[in-house]
Amino acid sequence: MREDLRRGGLEHLARRITGVRGRPPAAGLERAVDLLYAIVSFHTFDDAAGPDRPLSAVAPDVIRLARAALGVTDTLSLPGVAREAYRLVPHGPRGPGPTGRMAGC
Repeated sequence: MREDLRRGGLEHLARRITGVRGRPPAAGLERAVDLLYAIVSFHTFDDAAGPDRPLSAVAPDVIRLARAALGVTDTLSLPGVAREAYRLVPHGPRGPGPTGRMAGC
């Protein structure tokens, strides 16, 4: 269920971006959401960071991948989208540890 909510949130954001930017095209929206789902997963951040870097160090790379999946290569600035994205992403009770990783992961 949590994963369905995450996918639904990504689809909602992708549709908003399509409405404003015209990208990704409606015909490619489902594929873009599939790519975003994989790109923004914790495992992607964790694997990209490896054992020595905090998750925040790879965030710019993940953002570039997400923009490419949406077909948006310029700086994406939509009022309220970042705030809405944060609201839609499930957050656990534990914050990042000293390495930037979630405690217990």
